[in-house]
Amino acid sequence: MTDRRRPDPNQTTAAPVTGFARAADMIARAAARPAEEAPQAVSAAPQPPVLDVESMPWWQEAGPVRTSATGLDEASGRVARPALPEAPESGTAKPHYHGHRQRLRDRLLERGADALADYELLELLIAAAIPRGDVKPIAKRLLQTFGSLGDVLHAEPARLKAVDGVGPAVLAQIKLAEGLKIRSMREEVINRPLFASWQALMDYLMADLGHLRVEQFRVLFLDRKNRLIADEIQQQGTVDHTPVYAREVMKRALEHAASSLILVHNHPTWPLKLTFDHA
Repeated sequence: MTDRRRPDPNQTTAAPVTGFARAADMIARAAARPAEEAPQAVSAAPQPPVLDVESMPWWQEAGPVRTSATGLDEASGRVARPALPEAPESGTAKPHYHGHRQRLRDRLLERGADALADYELLELLIAAAIPRGDVKPIAKRLLQTFGSLGDVLHAEPARLKAVDGVGPAVLAQIKLAEGLKIRSMREEVINRPLFASWQALMDYLMADLGHLRVEQFRVLFLDRKNRLIADEIQQQGTVDHTPVYAREVMKRALEHAASSLILVHNHPTWPLKLTFDHA
């Protein structure tokens, strides 16, 4: 006979635990856990990158950026990065003198020196001493200071260096041009009969003595055919006189085996005055 017992109404029966009930139980336990037992953050906030500003080109130098204590840009809330200016554009305006020297050279070669103004000839001369930059202001200052192209070439070095922009290199170029001019004119009269080329002799002496600020005594030594053997500066004096020593003149004449002499004496006035004596 089967024993069937009736259920006791005072006895409770455990209900089956469902997934929802288990999740609710975990939430309740987590809420009851003390705050100090809260799990630590898995990872820290990302740090802003470190930029090597010193190695950047000049157009990418970092400017000031406003950041918060967390390293974020206050404006956008993102990781702060220095603002990088744009690189300079390749099509920027060229200086006004760009290509000017080449244009002067082309005009000189195609049309000759007469196609250039005095200051333009000086520009080409100075350009050899100053490879880059605008030298037109220097050329114009030289002409304004000394008055003419010839006066610039024959000016004293101390006066030339007083002009703004004239340094040792420019001074050397000017004196080089002066030396070439005088030497080429001397070749027109050396070893040639002077009385057949008297005007060439006058031009040479005017070029060599015409810009002196002191008196000078020169001796021209001639051979039997009146050809110029040598041209020497015997003495140099002051603004109004210069000494002459006959002994020194005759000594040099014997050393050159000269047959005759031409004595030249200048007067530093304007217009230039030359005094000639033939012996």
